[in-house]
Amino acid sequence: STSWVLQVEAELIPDRNPELWTWTDVIGPVQDAELAPATGDGTLTKPPKKSAPGPEPVPEANQVDPFEVEGIGTMRPEYTKDFRVREYRSDPISIDAFEGVKIRVSASGQDDERLLMVPAALQNLANAGPALRQEAAPYMHQYYQSVRNDFGEEDCVEYGIPLQIDEKDIWDHVELKHCDVEVHVGSDSPNLHPDAVYFTFEGRCTWEDEHDIQLTVLNGERVVRVGPFTGHPTNAFARNDPAFLDVVFD
Repeated sequence: STSWVLQVEAELIPDRNPELWTWTDVIGPVQDAELAPATGDGTLTKPPKKSAPGPEPVPEANQVDPFEVEGIGTMRPEYTKDFRVREYRSDPISIDAFEGVKIRVSASGQDDERLLMVPAALQNLANAGPALRQEAAPYMHQYYQSVRNDFGEEDCVEYGIPLQIDEKDIWDHVELKHCDVEVHVGSDSPNLHPDAVYFTFEGRCTWEDEHDIQLTVLNGERVVRVGPFTGHPTNAFARNDPAFLDVVFD
């Protein structure tokens, strides 16, 4: 007797996923010139994932040299799709108190005077790092409590929200990943976000996996916002209301 392998390729939901999937099953054995039915134990194989094409190399005529800034490091150009310089971004900067966080500075160019404000703020952040973590803890705990109070115990279990986190343990439930450094100078709304260097940290927390967590530090010295990630430097700016300028968690 002889067994045969049947492979069928078909598009599953062609309008949404026009990829060829492969169904493999064994038909047989062959006896007296008749095929026994398929076993029904076949396997459905998804097509191999196509790797996204890498960015096109920047033509030599469009390439711009990086430049160095004392206290920051190397600022490298980032390009638009048509190979114009969109901005300059620093190599990742590390601060001991925020280990594992990639801190990066942005600038419009080497003559961007806002860069002059950043080195001192970075030094402030390095010096005040442990104190800033302590300062942020009660606000992070408020953020946790606000989410926890919206769900009953069964829902917390279903959604993976911790039933109880003590404030002293809150940093065990937070993992900051990135930090963008923005300098606000000559703001049209200084009562919403004063001129300063803003360190906007973004990361994950165990109680909110959709909106994550944001920690914003002003001039490397003071926590000014904790809450779900929005990118807004202050709650006053987020609400367009200067009454919230000194409100850290809203």
